[in-house]
Amino acid sequence: MRDKIFYYTFLKWGMEDVYNISSVEAYQRLKDQADSALIDVRTVEEFSSVGVPDLSDASAELLLIPIYEAPHMELNPHFENKVDEFIKNYEVNNLYFICRSGARSQTAAELFKAKGYITFNVIDGFEGKMNDDGQRGLIDGWKAAELPWRYSNVFKV
Repeated sequence: MRDKIFYYTFLKWGMEDVYNISSVEAYQRLKDQADSALIDVRTVEEFSSVGVPDLSDASAELLLIPIYEAPHMELNPHFENKVDEFIKNYEVNNLYFICRSGARSQTAAELFKAKGYITFNVIDGFEGKMNDDGQRGLIDGWKAAELPWRYSNVFKV
């Protein structure tokens, strides 16, 4: 009975808003949900200098697609179409969005929630909050939780 209550509450709440989820909980779900994808919306520069989540041990797919393009952080004109194409090609239903600290991924999750998808925002992001010394990746987020990640050789063409 408890599982049914949680499931109903989750579905009811998920219909109204983007679901905020921690990086740890997201990774646990991505390991088991083959119909899911982690969509990293940071810039290409962030992918190559900071690293990317490693889902090689998970059932879910990973898409690296900037929602904004550096240096002026203008909206990527191909973002929506590329994500739609990815969703169709990989037949994913649950979309987990991640960025550095949860803001850009919230925007992306809201965009796809409005299109009818089940969306999650990884609220603590890949690097998380800054500490008192201005460093990220030490307080919270994917890296601080010691979840699998790797450096990427993604380059802007």
